[in-house]
Amino acid sequence: MKKNKKKLFAVLLCVLILSSSVVVQAYTESSWLIFPSVEGVTYKGKTSTHGNGSAMWANATTMASKGVAGGRMGSLARLYLNGSLVKSTGVIYNGGGAQSIIASTPTNSTRGNYKAGGTSYIYNPSTGSYSAHTLINSPAQTFSDSEVEIIRNENGEIYGSEYELLLYGIQPDLVSAIGVDGTEGYVKEADINAVPQTLEEALEYTPTAYEVPLYEEDGETVIGTFIVDVPTEAE
Repeated sequence: MKKNKKKLFAVLLCVLILSSSVVVQAYTESSWLIFPSVEGVTYKGKTSTHGNGSAMWANATTMASKGVAGGRMGSLARLYLNGSLVKSTGVIYNGGGAQSIIASTPTNSTRGNYKAGGTSYIYNPSTGSYSAHTLINSPAQTFSDSEVEIIRNENGEIYGSEYELLLYGIQPDLVSAIGVDGTEGYVKEADINAVPQTLEEALEYTPTAYEVPLYEEDGETVIGTFIVDVPTEAE
């Protein structure tokens, strides 16, 4: 009887060990990208991917060297699955006295290769406008003889994977994306980058989710819908 109890305990222990190993925390991040100083304050940004074993999400972090007034910096986050955009948020701005602002996308549970991207927005009082700094979560690359293929449609618009093209400093007009029902197509870069342009607009801005059309590569034929989500502010 004691032997059976020991065996049962051992089995239960193995089950508990196996169960506890199911949830795996995944985390990768880019290097910090340093931006030009504004009024003596240095800004920087980075992106990171996060996972809990059942879903993935992306963060975009913008940080100042000290606390700054409200609306002086903003973050927008994007999550890519196998090179295609699957989650994108609007921009979120800092409150008064904050030293960082982190935008976080909703989660996605499809299996595949995930990367994070995003944009940092820095307000410059001398110009009265924001400068946008593209963030990308990728290993450092060395220039070589390799070439990136740039494909244009009949309207002259560049289309393809935003993640891959941004590695070469190319912003596509039509971004490869996966719609709400799993349809693969393209969203217009201008549609997913609608952000306030002035400090006054940023301070009054309330992020809301909105739909944008999902197109074929011609940028005209609508085949579905993509959602630009409300960003959540990560701690």
